[in-house]
Amino acid sequence: MEFFQKTEYKNHFTSLKMGRIARLRLDSYSFRVQEWLRRNAVAIAHRTIGEEFLKLCDDRGMTQRYKQSLVIESDVSSSGVKLKIYVDYKDRDGKGIPLDLFFEHGTKDHWIEPINKKALHWIKQGGGSPQSIYSESSETEDGDSMFSKGHFVKGIEARNIMTDTKRIGYPKFKAELMRQLRDYMDKTSTSIGV
Repeated sequence: MEFFQKTEYKNHFTSLKMGRIARLRLDSYSFRVQEWLRRNAVAIAHRTIGEEFLKLCDDRGMTQRYKQSLVIESDVSSSGVKLKIYVDYKDRDGKGIPLDLFFEHGTKDHWIEPINKKALHWIKQGGGSPQSIYSESSETEDGDSMFSKGHFVKGIEARNIMTDTKRIGYPKFKAELMRQLRDYMDKTSTSIGV
């Protein structure tokens, strides 16, 4: 605003009008930034962080269902953009068991046994042998039908997909977000620079 008050114009009215415009543009700067972030942050996160997540999933042999479980949400405020990125990968039985945490951090070898039935049952493709003295199998056309009153299962190897997604994807997101925001602000600025 000082710039316009010190500059001499042929017409005093033009000077006042330009001062008011500059003040309005400066006042709207943070609003324009917040609106742009609200409209674009999630899309940029999907193109940077999301793509990195999918690459890591492919590299580490994750299922299609796991790949589709990534959730990206944003909260834009005057202090900036807060992204909430998580994997919503729960059991299919509706018990809310966080399978994503098992794949992220891994599990130890452990004993499993039936709780509500007399035996565990599953179909093993390509045949197999019982895993303990309490197991039996019978051949079906889909594979071997396996039964067990309890047995040890191998733990899940930690995949660290979200940890690595954050480490690799976030810097890409931040750089792309800042580049596109600068381009937007440059395109929408006036001759006075705001």
